[in-house]
Amino acid sequence: MPYQRSHGKKQRSVFASVFLFLATLFGILILLVGGAALYFLVIAPPEQPERLSTSEAETSEVVYQGEEPMNLLLVGTDDDNSSAGSFMLLRLDPEEDSIWVAPLSKDLRTQVGNREDTLAGFYAYGGRMMMKQAVEGVTGVTVDHYVIMTASSGGEIVDLLGSVTCNVPEEINYVGSDNGFTLALGKGQQALDGSQLIKLVRYQGWSSVDACEYSGQVMCDLLNQHMNEKTVDKATTIFAKAVNKVTTDIGAVDLAKNIPAIRYLCLTNEGDIAKLVSVSGMEGETLKNALGEHFPVEEVVLTD
Repeated sequence: MPYQRSHGKKQRSVFASVFLFLATLFGILILLVGGAALYFLVIAPPEQPERLSTSEAETSEVVYQGEEPMNLLLVGTDDDNSSAGSFMLLRLDPEEDSIWVAPLSKDLRTQVGNREDTLAGFYAYGGRMMMKQAVEGVTGVTVDHYVIMTASSGGEIVDLLGSVTCNVPEEINYVGSDNGFTLALGKGQQALDGSQLIKLVRYQGWSSVDACEYSGQVMCDLLNQHMNEKTVDKATTIFAKAVNKVTTDIGAVDLAKNIPAIRYLCLTNEGDIAKLVSVSGMEGETLKNALGEHFPVEEVVLTD
């Protein structure tokens, strides 16, 4: 049986958990895109992307020839990695010109061996490997790789990428006395810097908005606006600042294998590459069926 982790700190509050989603997403974007740029510039000179020849067609459409789609598990934790507040499945699928984004509730319950717990509980009890097993069990999705990131430095990373335009569904005039931030935003499309965006995803005062699903849509906005050629151009700088801020099982060989997919998705993104898979409030077969529209889902047998 895995060792028992110490519960030295209480679970993060709900608003902090939502912020962790955002920080984690930036971590994987930077790790993959930044790593790809570093590979191109240092390890191997860049080659021209594969394209249809003029004799084959009159279009300049980019042609993908690379690895199979990849399933990533993104986990946001507190700063000492003792507790996890956010979980997300991400599928990089260049064959469908898509990145599928499925945020999962940390309170989803499943069973690994003889133990029943939530996703957050399995992380606290058995660490990242038991947490990975739990996610696979409750979703039926095989996780190819995981990335774990703390909440620190989220605003700085956002600002490195640039502002993000997203839809604010309700007017916000919030003055927090217990958590140290204020937020005033009008309803509608808003261009937000790192500080504003972090406050927005921390905000929990919505009257008619599902916070988890809204966070997923904000994440799609981030990818759609920043996973492009411009990000590739400055990715080495971002990568150098962020590479030591994540825990992952993605190695150099894995990264090299997936560079064609990453580069293809960046070059072909027209602002709609990332798509939300809405699974908020779902569990059991309903959850698996919803995920199965975009993720390969199978029964996973779990042991201790």
